[in-house]
Formats: sequence, C-alpha cells, structure tokens
Amino acid sequence: MPMRYETIAKFKSKRGGEVYFVKRKMKTGEFSCNCPGWIYSRHCKHIDYVKENPLIEIIDIPAYQEACQMAWGKDKQAKEQWIMEHLKEIEI
Repeated sequence: MPMRYETIAKFKSKRGGEVYFVKRKMKTGEFSCNCPGWIYSRHCKHIDYVKENPLIEIIDIPAYQEACQMAWGKDKQAKEQWIMEHLKEIEI
C-alpha cells in the first residue's frame, strides 16, 4: 500500500514524555497529529506550530553507506521511519 502521508514534525510532551508527530497528507496537504487534542477535537497546538514555523529540522544526516542501504526511491516506509527517528524534538 503506498504511503499517503509524510511526517513533518516531532514534539515531546512536557508532562508525560510522550512523543507526538504532525503528518501531512500527500494528496490534499491536510495535517493530522497523534496527540489527544487532535484526536478528540481536531485542533492542536502542534499543527498550529508547524503552520507558523514550516521549517523541518533533521538532527542527523545519514552516512553514505546508510543512505545507500535506505533505497528511499523504492521503500517509502523506510524513509518515513528514518525521518521519524531523526527529526529534532520540539518542545512548546
């Protein structure tokens, strides 16, 4: 099944240490989040933050050998997983 979204940002909760991801649907550009605010009310501060600060920060750049093994052109899930793991956590 093709990937229909991309991860845009990673947020760390100040209270419980949970990690929330803001994702964007590839086709429509709509945002979603896995935080309780978005799940229950379809509004959250994480999406508001991303809309106001559209810059994504990656904390790491893959080494040449790692990048060769990723085969991102063929495996979109591997790319998504790598991005989720290497996004800089934002605290708001």
